[in-house]
Amino acid sequence: MAKLDITLDRWLPDLLPFAMPKGGLTICKNLIPLEDKYQIIQELLAYSSNALTGTPLSAIEFYASDGNYYSFIGTTTKLYRLETNRSLTDVTRASGNYTTDGNRWYFVKYGEWIIATNFNDEVQVLKGMTAANFEPLYTTETFKSKYVVQNHGHLMFGYYTRVGITYPNGVIWTGKERITDLTASAATGADSVNLDECPSPISGMIVFESTSAGYESNIAIFHRNTISAAWFVQDRFIFHFDYNRYVEIGALEGSPVLVEGICHFFDEKTFYKWDGINKPEDIGLGVRQTILNFLDIAYYYKTTTASHPRYGLAVWSLVSTDGGGNPDIVLVLNTRNGKFSLIEKAQYCIFSMHRNAWTINGLGDFFPTIHDIPYPVNSNFWADDSSIFGCMGTDLKVNVFQGQPMGWTIETGEYFTDKKEVIRARRTRPIMQKRSAAVTVSIGSRMQEADDVVYTSTPVASNGYADIRAFGRYIRTKLEGGLHDGITGIDVEGQIIGRK
Repeated sequence: MAKLDITLDRWLPDLLPFAMPKGGLTICKNLIPLEDKYQIIQELLAYSSNALTGTPLSAIEFYASDGNYYSFIGTTTKLYRLETNRSLTDVTRASGNYTTDGNRWYFVKYGEWIIATNFNDEVQVLKGMTAANFEPLYTTETFKSKYVVQNHGHLMFGYYTRVGITYPNGVIWTGKERITDLTASAATGADSVNLDECPSPISGMIVFESTSAGYESNIAIFHRNTISAAWFVQDRFIFHFDYNRYVEIGALEGSPVLVEGICHFFDEKTFYKWDGINKPEDIGLGVRQTILNFLDIAYYYKTTTASHPRYGLAVWSLVSTDGGGNPDIVLVLNTRNGKFSLIEKAQYCIFSMHRNAWTINGLGDFFPTIHDIPYPVNSNFWADDSSIFGCMGTDLKVNVFQGQPMGWTIETGEYFTDKKEVIRARRTRPIMQKRSAAVTVSIGSRMQEADDVVYTSTPVASNGYADIRAFGRYIRTKLEGGLHDGITGIDVEGQIIGRK
């Protein structure tokens, strides 16, 4: 009797099942790829006490000097703040609603001020983390911008409109510690450039955040098919630019996300990781076609990102061609081991956040019984300032992924002998931790590569095994189920029963 020890390595949906390396997965749905296992993702659970209006487009969290975290959400018409009591406050400008019209919001923190841009409206500022309303940052002129970052006391804007003229490749920055001053001046360092040699408009900007002095001044300026860079020169208060540092590598709007000092992003060709200094590395093998070929081109601007520092995750909320114009899938990348997975869930604008501490009474409000609570009540999972990623749910409330477990599916590539002998599978054991819900095992088999796959299924018994008899030259295994604390592999007992 032979034992086939099947490790669960990488999700590689682009590859044919019989052409996958050992451990390759054809399906990895509603699971998170941790360093040592695949863990379930939980359903969305409403976190904010009230809902907002308009369609949520993007959100971000900032730490305030009062010791609290505040999240800001931009919709098609308004701006909101998530308070420490979990209520959403409308902090829209007093003069009326906004009109995003095919654009999204970007935010940056300057001291305790919050700057917000959406390109259609004047650049907005909230003068104090808990102030009542946003207002125009510039009162002597109408200035609009798509992108904004902050570096060394300067605000830097990309793809902007000034005096009625739009600069799709324009970059302009304010005076040092004088963010309301856009007038070019050698004394303050305010100036502008037009990256007119770049073949496509600016599609994003990001500042590399690191304790290394070589990184903290490095600003990536993305275009759809090139990357430019800027860096700060301390003694003269100016920025230097490297036009088209990398050609034929770019980023789609909203895709760059920093995880542990490394930027992860994608263009129309593949996924990359980049340290800000060396050439970006292609990490999209096996997934790029499946994901990028099915994104809705008209809604690239609705792509949003989050990170999870504890697990080293990069997370993207994406609009597929089945999404009806709204985000319907979440792509997860474990940046430490390069493994991807896919979550099928309708939601809006995913973002990193710190959830307030849960009390016993609070747990009782959210979960029907003690058996529904996914972690022990003494776990630091419920502690104050727990770093997680959340999103805006279709109920238009802030939601967290802490509800009931989602139904999940994982399916291996095909395994076979070197001589393509006929294998008969007899017994299967998923290697799982704390399996507390039903799990179904399916064995898929076929004799030839051109044959249809025939599945035989049965639930895992109380002894942890699923007794299934199936035979073929090509065998694959699929698992589906509910709550568990991680899955690492599959044992299949079988034997060779034929050579022709």
